[in-house]
Amino acid sequence: MYDYAKGNDATTIRLMKDKETIAIDGTGDASLYAALHIQAHYPEDIHMIDEAYSFDLVLRGIGSLGELEQRIKDVGG
Repeated sequence: MYDYAKGNDATTIRLMKDKETIAIDGTGDASLYAALHIQAHYPEDIHMIDEAYSFDLVLRGIGSLGELEQRIKDVGG
């Protein structure tokens, strides 16, 4: 488990027991930035899936928080 802060926002990042899933708590800037940062340094595509499984976004190629927020809005998240 790792606590991460970005500006006035914070999140918790967990590597799950299956070692294939990363859980990032929340939807604030810290959470979204952490997801993008992990993707930028990981060679495989990372999928962002919400708790309700209502969307599945591939993070590769998303270059900013604003772009990620717009993609989430576009898929109804």
